Amino acid sequence: MINAAFRLPTFSLKYLYDRILEAQASGSPITLEQLQEEIQFREKAHSIEPLSTYSSLVRRDAPVGISSPDSQDLPPLVTSLQPGTPASFPLRFNHAEAYIGEGKGSRTVLVGDAAHTVHPLAGQGLNMGLSDVECLARCLENAVLRGGDIGSYTALLPYTQERYLANHVLMAAVDKLHKVYTTEAEPIVWARSVGVEVLNELDSIKAAIMMSAGADVKQQGATWNVAADVVRNTSIAVGTLSEMVPALSRAVLGGIGNLVAQASGKGPKSKAT
Repeated sequence: MINAAFRLPTFSLKYLYDRILEAQASGSPITLEQLQEEIQFREKAHSIEPLSTYSSLVRRDAPVGISSPDSQDLPPLVTSLQPGTPASFPLRFNHAEAYIGEGKGSRTVLVGDAAHTVHPLAGQGLNMGLSDVECLARCLENAVLRGGDIGSYTALLPYTQERYLANHVLMAAVDKLHKVYTTEAEPIVWARSVGVEVLNELDSIKAAIMMSAGADVKQQGATWNVAADVVRNTSIAVGTLSEMVPALSRAVLGGIGNLVAQASGKGPKSKAT
């Protein structure tokens, strides 16, 4: 099923999942042979050749030679599982109400997964955790340089002021992205596909998103500069277009007027040379 998940379309995978769950609920779990037959039938229905890279069939006697050109498109086939190692880790989406403690919880700081957990869509959980550590180290350094208490509420407050909003914004974006890509509503599927295609053509915005996702504090200024350039260039283009439209309109209307005048015999005659 791991191999098939990389190769079969979503509706075929959902059919296989339903078959497995129905067999489990009926008290007679589906056998390995039955599952392999189902997968091979679905691949054949999708015109996947048995010796193709897109075939999930594990071949013990695979042919030796030059691999096919598309062999890098998919990960290698899983041939076996080590007993006792399969495990599941439920996805969580949590955000602590506060990053620093007060009262009995004073002199306590939450960083990384202790402060926030997010869907593993683009590795942003790790980036947020690293940014938390960088910001906290900076706050502690400032407290030491000023002779303050590194565990005091005053020394730790800049950390929560800087990181809470930044993490919340990124978590909200990732959560909305997760919802968009888990729905099967056709209008949303069409909109996200078109949106990705359009975004792929906008190099400036794409670069800004990549720099923001990189969690590099030094690049934040560059990100805003790129965004400002996009807005400025868009404004210039709109301004230029607004200036061109009246001139084009006058030219088109003037051309139509001349044609009508010539057709009626009232317009100026062209001189032969």
